[in-house]
Amino acid sequence: MPDPRARALELFDQYVELAPRERVRALAVLSVAEPAVHAALVALLRADDRHRRPEAGPRYHH
Repeated sequence: MPDPRARALELFDQYVELAPRERVRALAVLSVAEPAVHAALVALLRADDRHRRPEAGPRYHH
């Protein structure tokens, strides 16, 4: 089985470009299909959000 972090990196660009509602839906599907990848991807998205908007709190939840 591939490393979940590597798979999350593969998906990152696709998910970061999604509109917020689409991203929520896509993450929900991923959480069921690939829970470990979901967790790794959410961590990446949160880090990216903090980098882009340091004054804002996290927008991504499990």
